[in-house]
Amino acid sequence: MKKFLKLGCTGTLVVVVLFVGLAFMFPTTPTEATAPPVAQAAPTVAPTVAMPTVTPAPTDVPWWVGGTLHTATWAEWRDGRNSDKLATASDWYVSDRKVLLESPDDMHILKGLAAAMADCVSALGGQLDIETSALPDALVGSTFDEWDKPINAGSVMLCATYIATESDYAALAATLED
Repeated sequence: MKKFLKLGCTGTLVVVVLFVGLAFMFPTTPTEATAPPVAQAAPTVAPTVAMPTVTPAPTDVPWWVGGTLHTATWAEWRDGRNSDKLATASDWYVSDRKVLLESPDDMHILKGLAAAMADCVSALGGQLDIETSALPDALVGSTFDEWDKPINAGSVMLCATYIATESDYAALAATLED
């Protein structure tokens, strides 16, 4: 003990460091193991609710927009939407007959011609029974069996020519082709 007292200032420093070290080793604040249990809120679970299906609002898309059947097979044409057939048929008619559309009235006329064109293509595929006296009987009928083949340019040209020259629409077609 005398040795300890002889250390003086340095001894005091050692005692303080020892005391502080022990304080860190054995903290006085409660730890998880010694702390009293704290009530925890139960986890929240969102209720399962079926979300309503959102139907997009109808848009004012012009009738001539959206034709996607330009390279379709006869089966794809048969199963296509009427609006898609109409838009595609208008593209075919305009490109085959080299029609220039100059006014809004022209679009109204073209709609009638495109509808006749779509009907003609459908008749060629045996899907529609319309009066097509200018078309060869071999091309029109219900015995069509080439559903997997693409609609060829000859069929499109045949219908466009029929619409422009032989059908009830010939006079109407002439107004666009002048």
